[in-house]
Amino acid sequence: MLECLQRKTKCRNKVPSTSFSIKCGGTAQKSASGTEFDDDSEILGAASLYTSTDNQWAVSSTGNFISNPNGNRYIAKTDSQITGTLESELYMTARISLSSLRYYGLGLKNGKYSIELHFAEIEMDSPSWKGLGRRIFDVYIQGEKVLQDFNIQKETDGSKKA
Repeated sequence: MLECLQRKTKCRNKVPSTSFSIKCGGTAQKSASGTEFDDDSEILGAASLYTSTDNQWAVSSTGNFISNPNGNRYIAKTDSQITGTLESELYMTARISLSSLRYYGLGLKNGKYSIELHFAEIEMDSPSWKGLGRRIFDVYIQGEKVLQDFNIQKETDGSKKA
């Protein structure tokens, strides 16, 4: 797998794919529109790599939450209703990582692709004391930065919104 990700060898699938969807931090789910989101509930640790059962994608995570009084947690969950979407359940889980969280599409056919990313801030409530921090990140696709200093809470004007 590592050689595949480092582009030293071809990533192998039984059948090259043209698309995939991931339920970040949660179990498999089918959306109202028929999109099937793959299970991404595998427990990861401070330095982990997981490959999906069909070898279509992988996720890597690095970073250790040493000051968390509840211990290390790498999946966030909420029971709150997510507004701004008819698919609230899709947004109720998320992977979290202190340092780096990366998803990889494996064995995709050559060609141009449309990328659709869905976000909702489910961890940092505002205006509670938990909301005093901020979470910003960059998004890279094929090594190219497509979003810089992305702040979900700012984009959606609050938390628990898609």
